[in-house]
Amino acid sequence: VNKNLIVRTILATVMMGASAASMAAAHQVGTSTATISGSFVSATCSVIEWPHDVTFDPVSLADWPKLPLNQAVQTVEQGAFKLANCPANTRIKYSVQVPHVVDGNNYHAFPEADDGKVVKGIGISFAATEGFAVPWKVDGTEANLGTTDDKGELTVPAYARLIKRNDNLSKDNAPWTGGNIKVVATYNVSYD
Repeated sequence: VNKNLIVRTILATVMMGASAASMAAAHQVGTSTATISGSFVSATCSVIEWPHDVTFDPVSLADWPKLPLNQAVQTVEQGAFKLANCPANTRIKYSVQVPHVVDGNNYHAFPEADDGKVVKGIGISFAATEGFAVPWKVDGTEANLGTTDDKGELTVPAYARLIKRNDNLSKDNAPWTGGNIKVVATYNVSYD
């Protein structure tokens, strides 16, 4: 009798469980799936503004010998390096490369005349401040431009300066009688 009662109780429990399960499925409202995704990409750091072309005001050949030696004749603003979308709080490097670095002074560039020949007695230099507290090397040496902010942005002004290096201006070891001058500076910006 005891065995019979136990078997009936187990059988009733199983039937009630099956009935409850079929009742639960009868009230289901719906099923949905959701995909959660993302990606990891390289930074899209870019220079959105570079120092631009500038022109010094004309300098009188007659006044050149009267100007102080190794002093600034003119300083012009070239705009700025403006970086955006870079990694936040990251040190940015730069370099400046010119075709004709002054012998013994890697902060000055010799300009070229219209015919492409080097004009000596004149130096062109570059810096991030109008006062040229820290001039930039022009031989391609890398240096610290600055550190990006929390948004990955950095703006650094750029200036060019015309400097009197000698009383006598020369081209091909002969007196230079004037004309146009230019220096083509190649700027490079990077980070590790």
